[in-house]
Amino acid sequence: MSAFIVSNTQINALVRAASRMNMSYQYAGMTRRVAGMEQEMAEMLLCANYDSVNARYKEDNLPRPIIYAIDAPLLPVIATIKLANSLAYQSCEFDEWDSSEAKAFLDAFESWSVNKLPGYDAAPWTIEDDEPAGPVGLVETMNAMKKAGRLIVVNVGDSK
Repeated sequence: MSAFIVSNTQINALVRAASRMNMSYQYAGMTRRVAGMEQEMAEMLLCANYDSVNARYKEDNLPRPIIYAIDAPLLPVIATIKLANSLAYQSCEFDEWDSSEAKAFLDAFESWSVNKLPGYDAAPWTIEDDEPAGPVGLVETMNAMKKAGRLIVVNVGDSK
């Protein structure tokens, strides 16, 4: 695996999204709120990214400065989830990653963000055993349409 340092813009976009969602997360037995701590969160995420790259390439580079940008890009939820996954992937190379605050933040970010996806609130929480799940794929849909008489299958092939 290779690792690289992500942009300050990527980190700031994630922190801004977390702040706007009023996200909080658990770390070291405490609840940490992002709102009001944006600068600290941006620095923490960047440091974890540097720790990873330093561990991966056996370097000892100090993190570049980062200043939280309140006007960081506001992105669709799915884009922020992917950016969080990218940052986690670029930050996981150091030994303490699994117990790091950065990992706790990014795990919570993904969980909170999934709840903000369009259609999440309307989706069923559970399906009872007596409820038919319905067709889910192309083959199942075609079979259901055939059974209902709404699909006629015609074999087109050699006309010999």
